[in-house]
Amino acid sequence: MVSYLVILLVALAFLLVCRLFFYKPAPRRRAPYVPQASRRRHAQERVVPERLQVHPEPAWSSSAVDTTVIQSADAPAVAKAGQETRELPRLSPTAESEPERDELAQTQIVNRENLKELVQSATKPEPATATAGAVREKEPVQQLTSAPEITDTLEDAQSLLRRQVRHFLVRYATISPDMADDVERVTALAFAKLGDVDDSEIQDMIAHIMVQEALQNAQRVYVMTPDDTVLEMVTDAFAEVALGERAETQTLLAYDALAAMTHLEQGHYRILALLLLFHYSRHADNISAAAFRRYAKKYVQPLLQDLPTEYSYYQQLEYLRCTSMARKDLPLGQVLRESYPYFFGYMGFTKDELASALGGERLPAQYLVRSAYGDYYKLAVTDAGELPDFFRTVNIRDEATRNQLTELMQSRPVVYERSATTKVLRAVSPTLARLADAWDSSMMRRSAPTLLGMYIGKLYLKEEIQEDFDLSRWL
Repeated sequence: MVSYLVILLVALAFLLVCRLFFYKPAPRRRAPYVPQASRRRHAQERVVPERLQVHPEPAWSSSAVDTTVIQSADAPAVAKAGQETRELPRLSPTAESEPERDELAQTQIVNRENLKELVQSATKPEPATATAGAVREKEPVQQLTSAPEITDTLEDAQSLLRRQVRHFLVRYATISPDMADDVERVTALAFAKLGDVDDSEIQDMIAHIMVQEALQNAQRVYVMTPDDTVLEMVTDAFAEVALGERAETQTLLAYDALAAMTHLEQGHYRILALLLLFHYSRHADNISAAAFRRYAKKYVQPLLQDLPTEYSYYQQLEYLRCTSMARKDLPLGQVLRESYPYFFGYMGFTKDELASALGGERLPAQYLVRSAYGDYYKLAVTDAGELPDFFRTVNIRDEATRNQLTELMQSRPVVYERSATTKVLRAVSPTLARLADAWDSSMMRRSAPTLLGMYIGKLYLKEEIQEDFDLSRWL
């Protein structure tokens, strides 16, 4: 009995091992995959398990659906009973004529060869619908920009002027009468500043792309800032582009200046003018407090009006390559010390010291000025570079006397201290003190004009102060 049980257990174990190693499960049958789009499409289809019959459709309406039965080419003309028929909605029902409407309203039996023609005819654009009341006429499409005018004939100056005005105006959608007048005014003055040239020369100038772009920038700047000073600035720059040599640096400066000025305002011009005045210009007459007061009234006071101190103005000037920003501050007091060292950097001497240095020689009173620091005096010069000419002018030829006078001028140097310098500036000129406050509290203390900024500042000073600065030493 036990042996039978052992044999049975061995047989069961053998079957289990065989099932583990040799049994292969039957493949699972999966339902066919139907895309989501197909489900929606099939949901819209309607199955008609009836014998297909050709029958007329009810009366035409906007909600009626035309149906088309698609069969293979070798299929009989009539579908068998129980065959499924799918109705496809028309893509774009249109208002056709009455015969065509009746013809399309019926179910049609077509083969595959005619399917393409049927679909193309169904997707044709709708024809215009005529109402019983009136027929809407199609409005003509207006062309916003005119085609470029190409001409090879000689035109007079007035024709060229009108062409340039028209070309600028057609670029914008909204033009006011004032804007049109401003464009005509700046263009006429730009042509007038070309001087006494004949029509052929003007046409040759305008034909150059660089000159046309310069004129368009001049027009744009004046339209955005219709000011008399700006008008003179842009027309002067345009004349230098049109009349200058292409290889000259000043021509390129004028061209780049007009492009940069399309992003600038009056405040930017004042900043550049002041930076040019105090960084790269020195007035030789500034030898006394009275001379500085006259200087401040003429050059500084007109530029202090609405002088911007916001950081964005200086950031824009640096972005447009009109200025460069330094890492260290340079207050106005230090700038004045560097430009006029004998007036702001040294205290001076007494009259007794002067008499001892002269050794009996006589110095005319007009060549001696009061110091800004107490009861001292100074020679009427701005720095040591002017002393040789000064000595020749006052007829001091003795070398020892010259050396003693030079030592007297530099005998009492002044250490820079901002509060003390501000006090001196207030005593010399309140206008300079106001400028020092604006300079030291804004990014003017770190800004220096580039060659482009110097040129724009020169244009502004020429029109605002009626003085032309020579930039030839930097060109």
